[in-house]
Amino acid sequence: FAHACALLRAVPATMAPSLLETQKKPRHQSLVFAVVGYMTCSSLMLVANKLAVHFVPAPSFVLWSQLAATALVVWLAGQLRFIEVDGVEGSKMMAFAPVALIFLGTIFTNIKTLQHANVETFIVFRASTPLVISVLDWLLLGRELPSAR
Repeated sequence: FAHACALLRAVPATMAPSLLETQKKPRHQSLVFAVVGYMTCSSLMLVANKLAVHFVPAPSFVLWSQLAATALVVWLAGQLRFIEVDGVEGSKMMAFAPVALIFLGTIFTNIKTLQHANVETFIVFRASTPLVISVLDWLLLGRELPSAR
């Protein structure tokens, strides 16, 4: 949902009416389905991760297990030809290494927060992230701050 809001915020006001007029109903339904699906998966994973670090107080192991399971599912889907999986290339790995490390650091920080705080506190901090991003966009990219409303 936050990603969808950020995308909508990035559309200049002069383009918004024409963009909305040209969208078809099925596109709108797909967007709603994607947003609701993302929110559902995100909230379920939040609760699942809280339970996981409660019963297995080793957040690194929980995170490793999730990433290993994801890699296995992607590999298996590629083997069954459900999806196309690119081969491993050293140049691509090096190019994406910073992004992967930042992603891993973010996920690890989230799971450590869940280990020591309750879900409500985590949700408040997660929900405040767009506020911080908005200020950083204003400071670093010269974008407008959101209105007070």
